[in-house]
Order: sequence, then C-alpha cells, then structure tokens
Amino acid sequence: FIAKDPALRHRQELEADEFSAQVLARMNATREQALAGIRSFDTDQATATHPPASEREAAIRKAYNEELRRMDAIEAPPETYIELNQRAFTKNRWNLLKGAQVQAVLNEETITIRYRIPQALPGQTVVVCLGSTDDKIYPTARADRTVSGVGEFVLYEPEGSIVWNYNLDRFTKLEVGKGGMLKAMVYDAYDQPRPPSFWKKMSGPTLTGLGAIATGIGIWQYVEGQNIYQVYDDVRNPNDPVYAEESRADRY
Repeated sequence: FIAKDPALRHRQELEADEFSAQVLARMNATREQALAGIRSFDTDQATATHPPASEREAAIRKAYNEELRRMDAIEAPPETYIELNQRAFTKNRWNLLKGAQVQAVLNEETITIRYRIPQALPGQTVVVCLGSTDDKIYPTARADRTVSGVGEFVLYEPEGSIVWNYNLDRFTKLEVGKGGMLKAMVYDAYDQPRPPSFWKKMSGPTLTGLGAIATGIGIWQYVEGQNIYQVYDDVRNPNDPVYAEESRADRY
C-alpha cells in the first residue's frame, strides 16, 4: 500500500483481508482454512496502520459468510414440492415413515426427501430406500444413501434425507415430478420386509387344493349315487311283493 494516511491504510488492510476471504469462499475453503491462511501472515503487531488480529478475523468471518450467502442465492435452483406415493406409508407395515413428517422437494437437478421419524430407535441400524411405481423411471445407486431396490444400512437418526440426482440418470424434471410416483421407505434393519414362511405361503394354495379335492369327491359321490339310483329305478319291479305293505313283516 502506498497510502500515507493511517486511517486509510487501516481500512485498506481490512479490505484486503475481506477480499481474501471472498476468494477462499469461492474456492470452497472452510472458514477455519480462511482464518488459518490469514493468521499465517499476521505476524505484525497492531499499529496505527495495521488492525489487531481480532478485528481482522472479524472482518474475514463477515466477508466469508456474506460471500457464501451470495453464492447460495445465485446457485440455489428453484424448488417445487411433489407428492410421494402414499401406499408406501399406509400399506407397508414395515415402513417407519408411516405417520412421519415427510417432505419431497424437486429442483432442476435433484429430488430431496426430508423425513422426521417419531419412533425412537437409538443405537439401531436402519435401511433407507427410494423406489418408484414406474418401471421406466427408477432411482439408481447415485441416490445418496440409497441403491436401487435395496437400501443402504445406516445408523438411525430421527431426521434424515434421501437425495437423488435424477439429472445424472438422464431423466427429465417432467418425468420424475409425477405426483405419487416415488416411494420413500425407511426400515428397521432387524425388522425388514420379508416374504411369508413356506407354510404360510403354502397355506392358501393348500387350502384351495383341499377344498377343490373335497368338492370333487362330493360331486363324484353325488354322481355315483345318482347313477346307482337310476340303475335301481330301471330294474326294480314295483309289483314285487317286497314293496307291498303286507309283506314287510315277512321279509324284514
């Protein structure tokens, strides 16, 4: 700096620190990295032209935070709320999201599903899944904490999110934004959806088969009885004494 005025020089020093903080924020450096970078050059003591370390750090923090907010305002794509498939909540008894607070947000690149589970499962593991009712539109392994069909095991948290970058999977916003298409599921790792047991699976067909067999036997017995009666009716002689009332005592 070539300024001779101490007050001007003081202000220029702070402006230089603020500019450095803005540059580091654009480079995705952390706040601590920005402060560490400045601290490494802060070897001079506070003078009339050099601000004290506390003032320089305050200027850096302020400039860094303002730059982050500015970038977020520019880069944040517009968001739209979409409806999730409700049957995944009402008909799936394993889904912990039943009765939970769930919110699905769609932007130009991703779908973010935020949820809050009222059920307490401290220290347990859950499986987070994201599915679709449309076979042609499906979340892949690119979905954060999610793989297609089978979820990833993660430590339980009462609040979480599922992020799917549908843009990387070459789906359009119009395709994935259909209401009621996406299914969000969170399962207890020790109580996952499972197929019924062999006997339970066979109980329905078995009972149906036994009923069909019993019905068949009944029909067969009925037909056989009808045939026997018909033969008997054809050959019997109604005039035979055995049918006469007075002959009953003699024959029986």
